Amino acid sequence: MEIEVKKLEQVTEGQHNGTIVEVKDRKGKSKVGVDYHYLDFVIKLDGSDATIKYGCTPTFTTDAKRKGKSKLAKLWENLTLMSKLSNGKETINTEDAVGTKVIFMAQEEDGFVNVVDNSVKVRV
Repeated sequence: MEIEVKKLEQVTEGQHNGTIVEVKDRKGKSKVGVDYHYLDFVIKLDGSDATIKYGCTPTFTTDAKRKGKSKLAKLWENLTLMSKLSNGKETINTEDAVGTKVIFMAQEEDGFVNVVDNSVKVRV
């Protein structure tokens, strides 16, 4: 049997276009025993099979004017999804982000390429 060898496509530093294809709920315990909980927004790069995750804690805080204060709330603003909070609704559905076309910056740090905080924005 022959198996095709595929080269892993990696995300490079710089500006990229992509689409949020999935939101994963990630929970666990760190090496020192501290519990953690993140939401990973999986972004598939345009014209590539490469994906990258943008992680946020599942904390959604705003000020009195509904201006995002937490990382997740700021992402919601950048994705223009704050309108879904109208009419007194006090919850969000992370699946609302799936399918959103985005632009973002990636930067290498300590040998890993990560999405720059607050750089994920809706692409128009």
